[in-house]
Amino acid sequence: MELSNMFTDIVEDCAEPAHDFFDRFAKPFAKDKKAVASHLKRTPDETGAYTVFKHIPTKEMTGISPDMTQLCATLSSRLYDATEIDELHIKTVDDFEAVPFIFDNGGAFNQTSSPFGVVITGKTMILGWRGTSGLMDQLNDVACAPQSSMMWRKHAETIKAQGAMTSVAADDLVTHENDIIKKIIDDGITEIITTGHSLGGGIAQVANLILSAQTEDETSPWHKIIEKNGNISIRSMCFEPPMTTVLVAKEEKKHPESEAFVESLISRSCLTVFDNDPIPRSYGYLTFLEDFAQNCEAEIASDKLHIPKVAQQMFHMRGQLTHLIDEKTDSNEFRWLMAVGSKYVHLGNIIHYENKDAMPRILHDKGAFFKNKAGLKNVFRSVKYEKCDAPLDTFVKDWHSLPVMGPGISFSKAQLGEK
Repeated sequence: MELSNMFTDIVEDCAEPAHDFFDRFAKPFAKDKKAVASHLKRTPDETGAYTVFKHIPTKEMTGISPDMTQLCATLSSRLYDATEIDELHIKTVDDFEAVPFIFDNGGAFNQTSSPFGVVITGKTMILGWRGTSGLMDQLNDVACAPQSSMMWRKHAETIKAQGAMTSVAADDLVTHENDIIKKIIDDGITEIITTGHSLGGGIAQVANLILSAQTEDETSPWHKIIEKNGNISIRSMCFEPPMTTVLVAKEEKKHPESEAFVESLISRSCLTVFDNDPIPRSYGYLTFLEDFAQNCEAEIASDKLHIPKVAQQMFHMRGQLTHLIDEKTDSNEFRWLMAVGSKYVHLGNIIHYENKDAMPRILHDKGAFFKNKAGLKNVFRSVKYEKCDAPLDTFVKDWHSLPVMGPGISFSKAQLGEK
């Protein structure tokens, strides 16, 4: 039995009550917009050796200025290779500058920790996390048990987040909270942006949730920021992250305050999805992932193809899942595991690029159980997988990495005055 067929049966059996939970959070969803500002159109570097995205998302799409979006992408990219804090210093030829404040590579725990960096530009502080690199990162990628946390205890019955990414975000925030809070108060910081690519983007999404809840909690040290400086803007700008959030609907016990909190979180969350990238479709869009896996089978069979370890593990896991389906089709444990994965969603605006030259457009994730009877054009899961000739190679070199390393949305070498 194919995973996609099994998944269809599971979601029909395990779907929540007929009401659409996401209708409660319709207010923050912007209309389908495109990047239209002419000054955002870019041309490739003169060498032609780099792949830049032709259009940068507008502030109307992301909530932050285009140069701030590029800064977030550049920081997300640099965190992969940085070994010293000075490597996080970013300055363009137009004197747009971000000064590094914190760089934590894990120290003695380097092999098990995702590097964390903080930079400051003007009155904005950007917190960034590195994406998947080592074995522990790969384990964090797949540790997808949704969990509530005392860090957002007031909303714990409404919101759950990916457990491993929650622990990473919490570890870095509590480790550096005194320095970060003091810097925000002393420098009069008015905006915090969390960012990262891939796993780092997932961590950043959870960090947005944590900081949003902590600053409103009068018992938290983070509330000092509100007491001293007044309200502060907190938002996320992430690149190709997996889904990290499960919204729990309980008809018998609604939480208006938590629902308002979710609405606010949606309005302050943004991520990119490029082309066929399967990572942002994890964990909830399983039919897309199955179509991708099927498309890769012939390519995997080729002895000439070098498959990175993370991809090898992904397809090994897929083989195990398929075997499990064949052997335990009637297993309630397996059916519910799949159903839990289907509950994951992306919050906020999804900036979707069909290719590097395309105008980006806003999509919204309404969940696995949304039927789209009205034929809405901006529904994330209405964008199906497009079969291609070399999907795995394209995934590794193009779909997942280009948005920040192409340099894609990041500042180009020309913008940074580099050769």
